Amino acid sequence: MTGENHTENVEEVQDEQDRQEEVPRQEGEEEPADNEDDWYEVDEDDDADSGFSDAESNDGEDEPSKSDNLAVNQPAGEHEGCEHYKRRCKILAPCCGEWFWCRHCHNESKMANERDYKKAHELDRTKIEEIECESCFHRQKPAAICEKCGIRFAEYYCDKCKFWDDKGVEKGAFHCDGCGICRVGGRENYKHCYGCAACYPPEVFENHHCLSAETMKNVCPVCQASLFESTIPAVVLRCGHGIHSTCLRELQRNAPTIVQAMRCPLCNKSTQEDMSGIWRVIDEEVARVRMPKEYRTTFVRLHCNDCESITPKVPFHIMGMKCGKCGSYNTQEEDRFTVEAPEGDDENVEEENPEQEQQQQ
Repeated sequence: MTGENHTENVEEVQDEQDRQEEVPRQEGEEEPADNEDDWYEVDEDDDADSGFSDAESNDGEDEPSKSDNLAVNQPAGEHEGCEHYKRRCKILAPCCGEWFWCRHCHNESKMANERDYKKAHELDRTKIEEIECESCFHRQKPAAICEKCGIRFAEYYCDKCKFWDDKGVEKGAFHCDGCGICRVGGRENYKHCYGCAACYPPEVFENHHCLSAETMKNVCPVCQASLFESTIPAVVLRCGHGIHSTCLRELQRNAPTIVQAMRCPLCNKSTQEDMSGIWRVIDEEVARVRMPKEYRTTFVRLHCNDCESITPKVPFHIMGMKCGKCGSYNTQEEDRFTVEAPEGDDENVEEENPEQEQQQQ
């Protein structure tokens, strides 16, 4: 199958892929989600006690308020926050005793950009005990308002998460006790599942497959970053494995074949429930592409990644080899062998379609 056909096929199934359950990042307070339409996001509040939650990428956490020309740990304009959130107070990191605008600023400096791996660490926001008003520089315990000058630090404040965001109300931020973190998109638009410790839109909640609360506490199989604490939306594949939505799209864009594009990087199972449309496309390609004469007596023993069955003898074909039990092309070759053609068959094979061969010549 050509690269162009592969790209078109991937795009055709992308809409279906986007309908998979997207699990909002557990640690949403931070960065924006890759796509405003991606569905579940979290606000900085990721009190991780309750496990992982789903939050759609509604405006909110996805797009932390960005100020012009901001550097990590540098005030925006008139002391109004960082590139992640607009706020008028800084936090004192209890782990290293340094001041930052938000947890992300701390983690970028002390984790992502820390050269000494022995000193690398992340901030537990629930342990924040001191903040500084950037209007009068008064220091106090975390609160919504400065006890000295009376300025409001942000329109939205969550005392449980120690989270401030001037655009929080606009984003529909709310704290979910079940998830243990702040979500965006409006409390009325989500329903919490205590089985998998996640929030879903009502229409998704009714039909979602309940997951183990441990699922999102694993790392993404592609980038190895935590799914639980990431601000990038995550999706749960048909097999139950979680992966960042951006990493999944990147895998699909760079996969050499359509089958590999729709395969879980951990267990190799197909990512969608219904792959029949893709299998029909490959059926057509197999029928269209005639194998060279020297391969027409070559067969393979196949293992199916989807149904786990073994098909002992399948004709070798460069476009794909089909499982004899479930019809999936998500298979892998276990053995290859040649079967001698019965006497006289060789000539028949050569002249199978003489007109087509003359046209090719």
